Amino acid sequence: MLVIYSKEKSPRLSYVLNHLFSSRLGLSFQHVSDINELQNNPHQIINYSDLKIENSIQIVPEDLLFQSKIEFWNMNYDENEKETLLELSKDQVISFDLFAAIFFHLSRYEEYLFIEKDQHQRFDFQNSSLFKSECLNHPVVDIWIMAFKNILIQDFNIPIESFKKEQFEICPTIDVDMIYAYKGRSFLRGSLAFLKNLLFLQFNSIKNRIMCVVFNQKDPFDNFDYQIETLKKHELKANYFFQVGPYGTYDKNINNKHPAYKTIIEFLLKNGHRVGLHPSYQSNSDVEKIKTEHQTLNAISGQKLSTSRQHYLRFELPKTYRTLIELGIEREFSMGYSEEYGFRAGTAFPFKWFDLLNNESTNLEIVPFCAMDVCFQNYKSLSIEETLSAVEQLKSELKNLNAPFWFVFHNESLSNHQQWNKWRKVWEKCLEH
Repeated sequence: MLVIYSKEKSPRLSYVLNHLFSSRLGLSFQHVSDINELQNNPHQIINYSDLKIENSIQIVPEDLLFQSKIEFWNMNYDENEKETLLELSKDQVISFDLFAAIFFHLSRYEEYLFIEKDQHQRFDFQNSSLFKSECLNHPVVDIWIMAFKNILIQDFNIPIESFKKEQFEICPTIDVDMIYAYKGRSFLRGSLAFLKNLLFLQFNSIKNRIMCVVFNQKDPFDNFDYQIETLKKHELKANYFFQVGPYGTYDKNINNKHPAYKTIIEFLLKNGHRVGLHPSYQSNSDVEKIKTEHQTLNAISGQKLSTSRQHYLRFELPKTYRTLIELGIEREFSMGYSEEYGFRAGTAFPFKWFDLLNNESTNLEIVPFCAMDVCFQNYKSLSIEETLSAVEQLKSELKNLNAPFWFVFHNESLSNHQQWNKWRKVWEKCLEH
């Protein structure tokens, strides 16, 4: 058994130790703060203090994990910042506060520090320390943990079989912002959409609208049979998130009373996929709205749903997560960026949310993603070939780390419709092991 020594204990340190040793490495450990408990101790010692302890692995701590307040904290990387982020030094000496660095990223500490937000009131990815150091596209926390694991194997001769076995996985998720592109609208909404198409001379959309609404042609966004077919081919199960909130500027779905909701959700559940809530854009600032939407989707699905992802990835720490916990949400999938691909929390692995304001760990599991369809198409304007290259690069690094590949698509982007023509090729590449 490993023994971790620190001069004092704290909720932040306990959180990191549990994540690193229990959740990720699968090792038993004992955390002590009395130096006398190390005398004649036959176990391997990790020394998280400035004291010199013989035959231990030492990490000299900074103050972050022993505080309860939130204040500016510098990661204190050396001049070659990117290399310090991406790997521990070659001589296996841990040259920075590894535990504090892991906590900084997993807790999203920096997101509490920036008052200015983007146009959707979200933390701006350009303020991310990982983006600034050109490391956002790398799961730095997982790289550190892999390096630390190698140190334990080499210095303490811990057999590799003692560690938790991790493996590369394909983990698809799909947001359903709009079940239909043309069908299901009220007469007023349909008429206004038609007039808009006419005004902007969008003759293709006019033709498609008439074919779907008048002649009952299959709506391009209703491609769930294609999704199930491709997922089944690769023996994969997906997490789906449905938006059932009222119509608004950024909420364009059909009325949640439309029978298509129940039909499609039952179809997905019957095929073994998971369904969760996609809270509306409006609900992030209104607790009662998100509660109503959760109850609505529960009623439609016939299940008490415990997973969610915020529409437009709008969440405010700690308010949004606290609300979701109150609703009974157990897994939250918003940890990523829509404008940039990469690892917002520095990791590809799910982790428990730490409530910084309450200074305590919670049972809410955060499931991060590293790639989203709209990032490549809408924000970075990458071609299909460029997107395939970026996806392959992400997958290659994750394979080397035995880490999961969580990614986001929409039924809209799988429609082969308008700007999404031929983008199914990207989806199918993402599904390949």
